[in-house]
Amino acid sequence: MRASVPLMALCATIGFTTTIRIAANSQSAGGARSVRDGSTSPLIDPTAGNYSYHQIRTGSSLSGFMFGVDSQGYITPGGPVAYSTPVANTIGHGRFYLAGDQYSFDYEKPVFDGAHGNWNFSLIYGATFGRFNVSFTANVVDEFLETLGEIEVQYIPSRKDRLTFGVGVEDIFNTSPTVRPGDIPDDQGRGTAPDDSFFGVATYNFGTRYNVNLSSGVGNHRFRAWFDSVSVQVAHPVRVWAENDGYGINAGILYWNKIGRGRHGHPISVLLGNARLKYFLFGAGIGL
Repeated sequence: MRASVPLMALCATIGFTTTIRIAANSQSAGGARSVRDGSTSPLIDPTAGNYSYHQIRTGSSLSGFMFGVDSQGYITPGGPVAYSTPVANTIGHGRFYLAGDQYSFDYEKPVFDGAHGNWNFSLIYGATFGRFNVSFTANVVDEFLETLGEIEVQYIPSRKDRLTFGVGVEDIFNTSPTVRPGDIPDDQGRGTAPDDSFFGVATYNFGTRYNVNLSSGVGNHRFRAWFDSVSVQVAHPVRVWAENDGYGINAGILYWNKIGRGRHGHPISVLLGNARLKYFLFGAGIGL
């Protein structure tokens, strides 16, 4: 498949959902930024505030989010895993992954209405071009169908190399500008500060039987502070992960399995964790 095809599909998806979103703006607002649950206890949005980049503080919707990938671009339970931050290993070989997650404003449980949790729903496509894996993501981030585009590129090392490098960008079209001092956020929490966030990241596999992977990177805007992550395969279907996303520590577990056999099987995954070691995280995904 030519590189222009998935990119055109990504642009078409974003354009279509943006049209629907404009029509939906006359409906009730709230999205991912309400602060009260209607009872006596306020639920404060931990992703709100100046330069918060709230729409890309949930699951990254890149490779490593909800599924591991090896250095060659194949989905595997032994690949590096993180939640809100990128890893270098990037899906390729014409595979799709459909995933979603919810960042609850509650400490103990998921909250499935948009007023009390920040969520996203994404479709990730990976292609391989020579020595490069390239992923394209359409990331739906609220009930207005606001859709962000994301791209990551990884150079494919030899199988014996343990170090992998990748570069990418989240919200490539600056669809959801973040708030800066003096802004009055709109109904979807958007301000005037650019949200398109470029990054570079390196991932190292320590080569142990527990498939320990360490990732570290930096960029601009959302990734202006260094980010790091580590994941360990404690059992064949289970990885434990932790990350510093530049705003605090997130940690949890990812369960991975497969429906069917061989390359035609469909990997499935379930994520449980805590953001800032306080807020409940939940996610699920399936490879197509």
